[in-house]
Amino acid sequence: MSLSRELWERRREQPLFVALCIVTVAIVVVWPVVDALLARYELVHVTDYGFNDFGAYAGAVDNWVSGDAPIYTRNEDGGFHGSYLYPPYVLPLFYPFAKLGFETGPVLFGVFSLFLLYVGIEAVVAELGYSLTVPERIVLFFGLFGFHPALWDFKWGQVSTLLAALLCFAFYTHERGQRGHAASAYLSGLFTALAGGVKLFYATAGAHLLRNGRRFAGGVVTGIGLLVSSLVVFGLDTHDLYLDVLTWGKGWGTDQLPPAEWQTAYYRPLFLLDQTIERVGLSLPDAWIPVAIVAGVLAVIGLTLRRRHNPHGSTLTFALGVAVIPLFAPRAYTHDLVVLLLPAVLLLSEELDRNDGLPWVPVLGVLLVHFQTYGTRAAIHLFDRSQAVLLQPGVYGTLLLVGLAAGRLYGLDQSASDEQGDTATADDQTGQSDE
Repeated sequence: MSLSRELWERRREQPLFVALCIVTVAIVVVWPVVDALLARYELVHVTDYGFNDFGAYAGAVDNWVSGDAPIYTRNEDGGFHGSYLYPPYVLPLFYPFAKLGFETGPVLFGVFSLFLLYVGIEAVVAELGYSLTVPERIVLFFGLFGFHPALWDFKWGQVSTLLAALLCFAFYTHERGQRGHAASAYLSGLFTALAGGVKLFYATAGAHLLRNGRRFAGGVVTGIGLLVSSLVVFGLDTHDLYLDVLTWGKGWGTDQLPPAEWQTAYYRPLFLLDQTIERVGLSLPDAWIPVAIVAGVLAVIGLTLRRRHNPHGSTLTFALGVAVIPLFAPRAYTHDLVVLLLPAVLLLSEELDRNDGLPWVPVLGVLLVHFQTYGTRAAIHLFDRSQAVLLQPGVYGTLLLVGLAAGRLYGLDQSASDEQGDTATADDQTGQSDE
């Protein structure tokens, strides 16, 4: 069944949900036009197509090819701000685009990333049992470009859209692996490791690897292969310098700037907790932020392992692992929120299949994430600074997705696990299946 027909059949029973879907789709599709009008008439500050981050990638490619300078450039203050910051083995990805020049390279890289995300989302939707008509495919493509985190990613020449596409392919092969295609299970681990290997805080997307030996093996082998090949190509000195980059870490966990001092790309979920703690008069050590992140990651791992034998927990585990990426990242930005499209699609499908489903929750989550930048900016100007921090739309959108995924996964009938406990345990030991 097509998605539009599914919505049409729910128009009488769930009119508000259908209206929310229509409004959300309409907003993201027309948003590039709105963005252009805002920029043209200077109604608010709108980031131009400066491809700032791609400039760092291209500079690192030039240094690598010429050999005149290291690919990581240290500033006078000892940090690496404005430099290439990803692992060395990622650099060859940017080589063909950097060699096309700064006028063409970042544009083609952005189009390439969006196209892969489009293909990935379409493949995910098909695996979930839905078909897309030609008009729906057109709406999907323009909607992806208009979704503000993806548009921001395009403007900066960032890599987040590409990583979101890789995770879509990871879910597609994950589902094929569930149906007995062993090679697909290994490929799911490979795609997951590729995404997590670019931005290391995407590693929570690997929660589903804990449910299946083949997926886990595919991820581990991919990670080892990337590291070994990287050492061969770039040498030990470059990797030693990369450790300095990780240690520097943009000051992760050392400060939480208030909204009035943010750039529009900033996304600070833990600042909400900061303010709550301060308001109730509690005092926590400076290291509480990384401790909270580690605790959150451990909670995801624990919940994944607790439901690893339940066949209905597979999609929910995948959705949860991806949804928590920006929430538990040491420092995420608006463009990183594009990854939330995948868990939103997965959760929407899950909720549509339930008699007590809440399909409006993932749709509202996407709409809130879309307005992270402009919603936060509006809050800064409309409210005093102490209140503005509580009105980050993207944070609440993230919490909706994480809360729904975690709640559904936690609420799975434990007896379903017990009924197949012996079989599932045997399968896990052989590393063949989690279902």
